[in-house]
Amino acid sequence: MNNREIKFRIWDKQNKKWLENSSSLHCYSNWTICPFTGNLVDYVGAFDGDHGDFFTASPAVDCYFEGTKFVKEPRYVIQQYTGLKDSKGNEIYEGDILMPDTIDGIWPEQRNGILVKDIRQPFANARLFKIIGNIFENPELIKNNE
Repeated sequence: MNNREIKFRIWDKQNKKWLENSSSLHCYSNWTICPFTGNLVDYVGAFDGDHGDFFTASPAVDCYFEGTKFVKEPRYVIQQYTGLKDSKGNEIYEGDILMPDTIDGIWPEQRNGILVKDIRQPFANARLFKIIGNIFENPELIKNNE
């Protein structure tokens, strides 16, 4: 039996940033993945002094805008933790780009990184690699290596 920790991270394609649970003085957001559909749901909570806290489920929509261009595809990309860590102890997720940690004498710098495509991708010696970026923020690192 595998005791790997199940974790996810979420990329917001419209705002080009990682999604984080947030809070403010009057409401807060708690993103979760629906176990039945696999879709992203934002449970927005609000503080109500008279009635306590309450939550409203707000499912993620399957479209977004890039400037003035309407994009008909899911706005959020959910990536799963592989259960592995790199040579620096960083968690490796789907979409991360790896490179051997001993690049100085073994692998020329012109060579692009290796994209972690899904959690089943075998990396027997993940600790020999380091994360150098991810598919969203550093796509140029894998341009010639897919």
